[in-house]
Amino acid sequence: MQIASICQGKVSFADGSDSRRLHVLIDTGATSANYISKTCLDEMRSSLGKGKVKPMKGVVTLGDSQTKVQVNEAAFLNVSLFDPGQEKHTANAVFQAMETGHDLVIGLPTIMRSFIPLLVSLLENGKMSLPTAPPEHSLFQSISM
Repeated sequence: MQIASICQGKVSFADGSDSRRLHVLIDTGATSANYISKTCLDEMRSSLGKGKVKPMKGVVTLGDSQTKVQVNEAAFLNVSLFDPGQEKHTANAVFQAMETGHDLVIGLPTIMRSFIPLLVSLLENGKMSLPTAPPEHSLFQSISM
């Protein structure tokens, strides 16, 4: 079963400043990676600092198991996510750039490594979406390089 939830977050920059509040999808169906929208990455690119964005070549297969999307960049980000009580949960992670319906998508590996307390808090506070049918598309499944 896939679990997805929405929360707010931000990215911290090397100079100590923060991004605007970000719309973040916590997505256990994103089994291989994290994602940042190209629009969001372009917004913060100059603030991230040298060496934080790197070229890459990859293909992401969307949740419909047929649609494939090219990935050409990845960014190393320090992200903070906020649970319903506004407690901050922080992690450093790599995000692959592609257009998404959210600023950031946090995938299962990062959820398991850094955001289990956030996931539990969202679940306890009724902020989770438990699908009753398989998704038609737009949830990320895998990546191959």
